[in-house]
Amino acid sequence: MVLNNAIIMVDHLNQLRRNGLERSETIIAGATDRLRPILMTALTTIAGWLPMLVAADKTGL
Repeated sequence: MVLNNAIIMVDHLNQLRRNGLERSETIIAGATDRLRPILMTALTTIAGWLPMLVAADKTGL
């Protein structure tokens, strides 16, 4: 999950750089643009793991 988010972030930053933004502007704009999708991906993954964690806890694993 982290690797996929990192790849998408770097690709987005590269696109912004190709569009002519300076390095610092690119980092700020790219992080602002990608923060919500990254958080949503992380939260849905954690929510998907919760049933397995609860089941594992009940079985003593």
